[in-house]
Amino acid sequence: MADYDGSLAVPMLSDRRQGRYESNERRESRSIISTEQAHAGTHSLRIIAGGYHDIFYGCDAGNVTVTIWCYPPFVGGCCLQVFDAATLKDEDFNAGVGAFEQLSVTFLAVKKVYMVRLSHFACPDGDSRAYFDDLV
Repeated sequence: MADYDGSLAVPMLSDRRQGRYESNERRESRSIISTEQAHAGTHSLRIIAGGYHDIFYGCDAGNVTVTIWCYPPFVGGCCLQVFDAATLKDEDFNAGVGAFEQLSVTFLAVKKVYMVRLSHFACPDGDSRAYFDDLV
């Protein structure tokens, strides 16, 4: 992500915070803009274990490739998914750990809005933070 000077506003079922977190991760999505790790620029999206972040992605008809850079804490724990309503079009999981890795999904689109989901599945132990950056 490029330099960021606003705040993260995502649709929530509620705006309550979890009491055990000192930061301002939202309860449902468990994501926040962070400066801890960044692929390009100074900010990225941090998602803690068990969290996800949904993005509405409008595109024209034809073959579409959605890519993002991910910094995962363990193999197979982070995922890029593209949904057409409730139908999963495709998904890509990370294969490495400890460095930024590009995830990508290619699908045949019609001109409409799709949902891109960035997921960080539960970590068995250790660091529970994943970072996502440079969505294209």
